[in-house]
Formats: sequence, C-alpha cells, structure tokens
Amino acid sequence: FKQGSFDNAIYHLQQTNSLDATRVLMLAKAAALLGDDLEAQTSGVRARDLAKNELRQDAESLRARLVLAEAHLFLEEFKESLRVLNDGLP
Repeated sequence: FKQGSFDNAIYHLQQTNSLDATRVLMLAKAAALLGDDLEAQTSGVRARDLAKNELRQDAESLRARLVLAEAHLFLEEFKESLRVLNDGLP
C-alpha cells in the first residue's frame, strides 16, 4: 500500500481467494480506499467471520483476536471490537 497501487493489490488479493482473515481484511481496506464500498463491506464481513471462526477453534490465538477486533473496527462495530479485545485480557 506504500506506493498507492491499490488496483494491483485488489487484483492479486482477489486471486488468492484466501481463507486467511488478514489477507481478506487487506482486500477490504484496499477496496475502501478505492471507493468500492460493496467489495469493502463484503470482504470486511468475510474477514470478520474467518477470524471469528479461527478464534472459536483457538481461544488463545492472539493473532485471531487482533484480526477480529480490527475487522469489527473496519466494519464500524466499535463495541464488538472493544469486547473482543477485553475478552482477551487476563
């Protein structure tokens, strides 16, 4: 994203058809920056769901918890984002 080649990033991220929430969230962010609201929303929801599933499988996964919180934040689900982070605190 450093050089602003968002079109190129979107193309390559879409080609991966990834089950990795981090990559899907990157796609959502790139789409949002280009003004593609439908792709941004769709990918944001998909990233959230993938991270939520990963966290269900491993409740101790810090990576999954952070990606899920970030996906909630991206989707403007602020209370959920904070809840996910608070649930991970000792």
